[in-house]
Amino acid sequence: MNESVRKTIEYRLQLVNESEESFQKNKVELENALLRNKTKLDLITKEKKELETFLIEYPL
Repeated sequence: MNESVRKTIEYRLQLVNESEESFQKNKVELENALLRNKTKLDLITKEKKELETFLIEYPL
């Protein structure tokens, strides 16, 4: 294989690897953010149910 072709392929492979690492990092960050949002949503939903139950049990 021609040396310049080999260097070009190696360089492109390096770029692809860096892109893959970056996307993997972003994926993990997004998954963590999604988990935090789901946890917050679960807490809000729980509080909503508690408030609705309170209004039913103790009407004005």
